[in-house]
Amino acid sequence: MMKINRPKAPDWLDKNWKKWGKEYVDKLGKNPKYKFSWKQYKKEKVNHLLLPLLKKMTADHCSFCDGFPMGQGLIKETVEHFRPKALGMFPELVYMWANLFVACHFCQEKGNKFDIKLLKPDEDDYDFNKYFIFNFRTFEIETRKGDGISDADKERAEITLKIYKLNYTGRSKAREREFKNYLNADIDSRNINDFSYRYMFL
Repeated sequence: MMKINRPKAPDWLDKNWKKWGKEYVDKLGKNPKYKFSWKQYKKEKVNHLLLPLLKKMTADHCSFCDGFPMGQGLIKETVEHFRPKALGMFPELVYMWANLFVACHFCQEKGNKFDIKLLKPDEDDYDFNKYFIFNFRTFEIETRKGDGISDADKERAEITLKIYKLNYTGRSKAREREFKNYLNADIDSRNINDFSYRYMFL
């Protein structure tokens, strides 16, 4: 999970997110089984308007596993609600800019799992190396150990690895393949933004 610098919300979203969130909450109040559907704004679904902005924010990488490029091959792009929009959770934040991230469909499978300690990649003090180390033997992300991390930060790292399944079956193999691709690339073309899992190359 790489650090993300979030720009200011688009004006049209900033003006409407609270109203749209209230409308969604009201619909859930009337029908708890109401299925969420993105609103339209100027004849375009809001998620379609948001995806280019969110992808630019991450250099076209998944906000959580850092898969690349989004929307191509096996990496389907989705808009992830960091704080879930389900009834009884955070439905009022369904359109809040700071709650929205681009994510691959694998990370999107987190569904309604949430913990207040979950790491958020656009937090001011978030840094991969503060919470994690990368194991080049197993190609897994591990929680930083020893004096370099507090117990509270270690817990946050472990929760994040678990909820987003960052070491789930197949992910270590994908990282190993990408690392080999990086090593085999021409030195002059080794721009880490052109590869998945950029935390391996820091």
